[in-house]
Amino acid sequence: MTGEKLLHVTQFPVINVAITLEPGSPTTFITEVTIKGQSYTLNLPGTLTEADNTITATAEFPLTHEQLGLKPFKSGAGLIAVGDEMLFRVKIIASKTSKE
Repeated sequence: MTGEKLLHVTQFPVINVAITLEPGSPTTFITEVTIKGQSYTLNLPGTLTEADNTITATAEFPLTHEQLGLKPFKSGAGLIAVGDEMLFRVKIIASKTSKE
């Protein structure tokens, strides 16, 4: 997966993900994924909750290799291959800190 045919990590060692809440919709995250130097914008379902001084954003969603500009790993003339769909789970917790 990390070789030149899929992720090419020697040239692209980082995958960036930026999430923005869609105005007026606390359950849709506008997500920009940059992988192998290419950016893809996806609208993904999620949940935003607030308790005390903490905000938690959670999301669980499937993405295909094609949606990320990738081709699934195959070997042995296609006899061995990974599935096309990947399940992502995201949990981001932000806490307010006091200034002293």
